[in-house]
Amino acid sequence: MVFPCYFLPMERAAIFLRKAEIDDFECVYKMISDLENEAMDKDFLLHSYKQNLANKDVSYWLAVSNEQPIGFISLHVQNLLHRNGPVAEIQELFVDSEFRGAHIGQRLVETAREEAIKRGCKRFEVSTNVKREGAHRFYERLGMQRTHLKFTQTL
Repeated sequence: MVFPCYFLPMERAAIFLRKAEIDDFECVYKMISDLENEAMDKDFLLHSYKQNLANKDVSYWLAVSNEQPIGFISLHVQNLLHRNGPVAEIQELFVDSEFRGAHIGQRLVETAREEAIKRGCKRFEVSTNVKREGAHRFYERLGMQRTHLKFTQTL
């Protein structure tokens, strides 16, 4: 079943989290496009989404209200030599703007953190664009610390 995205009910229902499934792709695609503020390559994202759903080292969760996905988080686990064990990193986190401030992002991050602990991870990390100052404050409120700089280069 494919859910329409961002249907905003007059009265908000309870919000619950669940693992993302293949039928959620259209909503996840819209969320990632909104997160990046650009229309992403849909074919590439679908291929990657399917591949990652089958990968035991990648976990996707959705926050759902009235059967409508309103938030998304992805967690990737890697065995890093310099950490002497597995490290979990949030790669994407999105909450629909109409639902921000309702602790949905916090619930998604807590769920990802719990998964990292279950997986025996040594660290729980996230990188975010320097322009996303609100996201920086959000992660700091959740107890995360600024400890690294990330350098990138477009290829």
